[in-house]
Amino acid sequence: MRIKDDSKREALLRATVSVVNKTGFVAASVSKIAGAAQVSPATLYTYFENKDDLIISTYMALMSRMSDGVFRGVDTGLPVRAALYDIWRRTFEYVSRNRGDFLYTEQFAKSPYVKHLRLEDLQAFFAPLISLVRRGVDEKILKDVHFHMHILFFYYPILTLANPGSCHSVAIEEATIETAFQLAWDAIRL
Repeated sequence: MRIKDDSKREALLRATVSVVNKTGFVAASVSKIAGAAQVSPATLYTYFENKDDLIISTYMALMSRMSDGVFRGVDTGLPVRAALYDIWRRTFEYVSRNRGDFLYTEQFAKSPYVKHLRLEDLQAFFAPLISLVRRGVDEKILKDVHFHMHILFFYYPILTLANPGSCHSVAIEEATIETAFQLAWDAIRL
């Protein structure tokens, strides 16, 4: 049995992001990914069962990093609006700095691979946001609608704004970010 090397696993994850972002999931072969990671195709099977496992594991690793990058240090004890604004800014900054990772997660979320995930696993990545929205509803600050409606009207706009491919004609300046937050806040608040 081969000894697992964390740096090789990480190289495979990074290569998966790179290859999938260039070619898509279907054209991203095991040999292309292994080549980009500078390992043999057989090495991939030391770390992952198959290509599907690699693609799903890459998504889960990216979501874990994003969750950590956005939610670590968030003070959910702040007033709801202030805490949501903090999450909003952190999300914008994270997505802006990690565009390749974000592109991969967006492609994954719109692919058949998403059916292989458990809802509980996905919700765990957003636990601070879910808790904060529930608190906002309980305190009668936010509208009492399905959580996904809050995500659609509050969280997705910042993901779109942070993605330059989605906002060609909008200058991303401090005032734009503030205006976008206010529009999203107005959509979900009572």
